[in-house]
Parts: sequence; structure tokens; C-alpha cells
Amino acid sequence: MFKRVSVFALILVVTCMMLVPISADPADALLAQEIQVEVPGEFEIIDEDGNGKAEEVKFTVGINAYQATTLRLTANLEGLVQGVWTPLATSVSSFEWSTDNTRATLVFYPTKLIETEYEGTLRVNLAVAEGDWSLPSQVVGFSSEYSWKQFEVATAVNQEADPSEKILTSAAAKRAAETWAEFNDLDLGRLIKISYDYDQWQVEYEQPDADEGLIRLLVQADGKVRMLKINA
Repeated sequence: MFKRVSVFALILVVTCMMLVPISADPADALLAQEIQVEVPGEFEIIDEDGNGKAEEVKFTVGINAYQATTLRLTANLEGLVQGVWTPLATSVSSFEWSTDNTRATLVFYPTKLIETEYEGTLRVNLAVAEGDWSLPSQVVGFSSEYSWKQFEVATAVNQEADPSEKILTSAAAKRAAETWAEFNDLDLGRLIKISYDYDQWQVEYEQPDADEGLIRLLVQADGKVRMLKINA
């Protein structure tokens, strides 16, 4: 009888070991449970000058965290182009989460939406990170039908972000550019220079094939990123 119980106990222990990943980090499991995005978020288009055309798409989403912390939010505004969800704008920003500040606001500019004359539903794909840990990107909301004719490109951007969240240094601009590129699976190549022009950082990279020219990422102080390709 004792022998049977011992064999059963041994089988139970081995089974449990197989079910628990040896490489799993308990801290990662805790963060995955403690940081959650409340879906769906809410879309709003913003007409700053009151002329009937919006300069921004604003998306607000609730986030739950385990304690006061700084989160990095990387989000794509995507449209359905020829049956494929395609990025039309990107936002990279930091969010100071606390029990009194649980709703993050992401702002997207409609430049590419207008250039492609997009018509249809939009969605937001969001990735949340804290330090070296990240929550896998997920779709956090769908809009109603929008038309590119509802938008215009603003000649100036009214930035009212908390100064602690603004990108004020070249190192922060480089980090925002590289985070944006990683989220969009873009190989930037070799960093050439970082400069500041009027109201935005310009982070330039030489593409792996020199004949392809340069990639210039325009990083605004509030974390919004746009890409320009400059032919050789």
C-alpha cells in the first residue's frame, strides 16, 4: 500500500513540474495580472479652430495597475486598406498612472489618413510597457465610419501635455523614435544625427542600403512620431 502511494505521489510531482514553465518569471506573471487595459476605449475627433474639420483623432482608454508607476504607451491608429489593417498614425508617450489618474489619452494626427484618402472604420492597437516588461499589443477599440474629408492637417499643434511627460532631450527623442520603429517592425539602419527644429526633434537614420536614402523620424514634444523617407 505504501509503495502505491509513493509511486502516485512521484507521478503527481512530475506532472506539476511539467505544467509550470521552468523559465517563467514570477514578476512577469504578476505584472501581466496587475496591469490591464479596459476595452473598448473611446474615439473623439477634435476640431481645434472650429472650422468644421478635425485636426486630431483622440482616443481615451482606462488602465488598471498594481501601484503608482510610469507606463510607456505605444499605439497605432490603423485603417482597413485592401483587407489589411494598416498603420495610419502612431503615438508614443509616457503615462503616469495613479489611483487618481487611470485614463490615458492618445492623440493621432491625420496626415496619412488624408494622403491616402481613407474612408472607413479605424482601430487602435496598443502596447503597454513598464521598464523592461511589456504587455503584448492588443486592439483596444474600433471607431465609427470616418472620411478623410472630415480632417485637415494643422499648421500648428497646441501642446498642453504635462511638462514631465514631454520629450525634452535628444536621448528621449532617440528612444521614442526607436520604440516607434520597433513597434512598426522597421529597420532604421545607422543613426546619423539628431536635431531640433522649431517644435519637433528630427532623428535621421541611413538605411542599410545606402541607395535607399534616409529615414527621418519627426518626434514631437508630446511623443507623436511621423516618418519621412528622403531619397538618395
